[in-house]
Amino acid sequence: MQSGKLIPAKKILQTSLDGAKPNSPQVGEIHSLLGQVYRQIGDPKRAGLHCSECLRIRQGFSDHRGIADIKGDIGELLVSAGFIDSARVFLADALGAKTMDYGCDDVEVAHSLCSMAKLLVKGEPKEAQRYLQEGEFYISSSSLYSTLLKN
Repeated sequence: MQSGKLIPAKKILQTSLDGAKPNSPQVGEIHSLLGQVYRQIGDPKRAGLHCSECLRIRQGFSDHRGIADIKGDIGELLVSAGFIDSARVFLADALGAKTMDYGCDDVEVAHSLCSMAKLLVKGEPKEAQRYLQEGEFYISSSSLYSTLLKN
């Protein structure tokens, strides 16, 4: 989405947030979306605040899949800000939840694996390569599975 289109989206989301029931799942989702908008317009501090609020709300509802997703988003924000060790914790939590806790679909697992690989490319290239290969495996498995279902 182009940044010119993000400003109206931000206003709509903020208005929705102001009118929503506090601490509801819907408010958590609005915070997640606001985090994405602020990240795309280059305001990582506000993005982080909204993602953290989303995480707090989702933890209150034991929304495990949502928690894994937002932890992945926070991890990617931390990577872009240069906080590699903190990012590693969030991305590893997201990956663990997606693979072990609820058996997420292959594309989401692949996305988390690729995020871990991006984190490791500079400091640990062999480990990064392992994550990328595993991510490619999940993507190709998912594509193959989709093809088999169509035939």
